[in-house]
Amino acid sequence: MLSKHAEPSHWKHLTPANAFRADVEDLGAANLISASRCQRLLGKAVDAGVEELKGTKRHCSFKNAARQFKKKLKTTFWPDVYVFEGPVWDRKLQETVTEDLAIWLPLELLSMIWELGLPEIILSTDRMDARSKSHLDKLKQKFGLEDLLGFGIHGDGVPNNYDRTESVHVVSINLPGVGGKFARMRIPICAVPSSKICDETMDAIMEVIAWSLRRLQAGVHPECRHDGTRWNASDKQRSRKSGQPLGFNASLVEVRGDWDFYSKVFHFPYHSELDGICWLCPCKRRQDHNFCNIT
Repeated sequence: MLSKHAEPSHWKHLTPANAFRADVEDLGAANLISASRCQRLLGKAVDAGVEELKGTKRHCSFKNAARQFKKKLKTTFWPDVYVFEGPVWDRKLQETVTEDLAIWLPLELLSMIWELGLPEIILSTDRMDARSKSHLDKLKQKFGLEDLLGFGIHGDGVPNNYDRTESVHVVSINLPGVGGKFARMRIPICAVPSSKICDETMDAIMEVIAWSLRRLQAGVHPECRHDGTRWNASDKQRSRKSGQPLGFNASLVEVRGDWDFYSKVFHFPYHSELDGICWLCPCKRRQDHNFCNIT
């Protein structure tokens, strides 16, 4: 259903055998095939006579394949997910229950981009629309900052099965001012099955996002969890950076998405409701439009 992106440019410098191994491992990292299937494919390549892959541990137990595969991800620059409890809808029980939700914090993703990228590219506003750029300039003046990273949040539903009857609601961040090959870059920070979203689910997620955004604007790592409690055992890396400066400041300059996203996050009326679609005035759908005096 979704097409695969072009191969990374650095693969062109690999030998055919190592390019094949990278492609197989990429399939495993994307959860398109299991770790044991990756191991089996690489083992078959060795059996077929690919001498260069003989170092592959194809004879170890398939039971531990996933563990062996995860070891390769230990040196990744990607941050750990932030886990918190939030309300979700249980279709079996037909009621709201509390479950663990996972999110990549915008603060930590932008810190990674800042550490690995070039400031002159990241801080670019060349492709930012006039309204977003004006808002960013006002924030710079308000906080007395010469440089301020402006980023956006995007929300949308994505089908996740063959007949498009099920979907996942994805919230992502982007850099609207950056052009070139990164112009369309969106990094998902949270994905929740639409069937699990109740009236309070997005409120709980946005509470965590807002907490992260406030620390981004202040330019300081948080000193505790979003609800004021101490760091959990899973927050070991965060506790080490507690209270330390980020080295940059960032602010949200735009929010984009479909109307369903706006309704879930901002509680705007849905198209199917009779409350009217405009959140600025009391007009109802069947009333004369001249009744509205909002300009």
